[in-house]
Amino acid sequence: MFSHNLIRNTLLLCGLSVFPGCSRGSDVEREKHRTEYDQRIQVEAKEVGDAVKKSNNNEKEGFLDLYRIGINIDNKYSVEYQESANDALTELLLTKTELWVRTFSEVKDFKFNLGVLPQNISDGEYRKTIMRKLMETRWNKDEARCAEDVKRLLKI
Repeated sequence: MFSHNLIRNTLLLCGLSVFPGCSRGSDVEREKHRTEYDQRIQVEAKEVGDAVKKSNNNEKEGFLDLYRIGINIDNKYSVEYQESANDALTELLLTKTELWVRTFSEVKDFKFNLGVLPQNISDGEYRKTIMRKLMETRWNKDEARCAEDVKRLLKI
């Protein structure tokens, strides 16, 4: 009986001394993961923001950066930032159609899915405006193929 109580008390004391350390350790781990996550989100947000700025300044590199983020070529972007990049490319297709087509005509195996349309335009108006821009521009062979891909994407 004595040894049974001793063993039980010893196990109880060991349990009490081990578990608080574990919970503190898990709090530390949770905080570490949260910090890493927050840092990753800040980096992703900056990358998307920088790519949008470059694109708005008519730099092909910005379009390509958004594409890289959107398709997650590096396998490091969260879904939210992939969607943000696709949304930006969707808007750029409307606002900078010619540069959009010229840039992506150079990308081998280019694949794109429309993101969320800009809020100030209807779906029909979006498609009609892009179609008009595609028809008004003279394209080389590769660009014409990309323009046709855009028409198929938009189901025009």
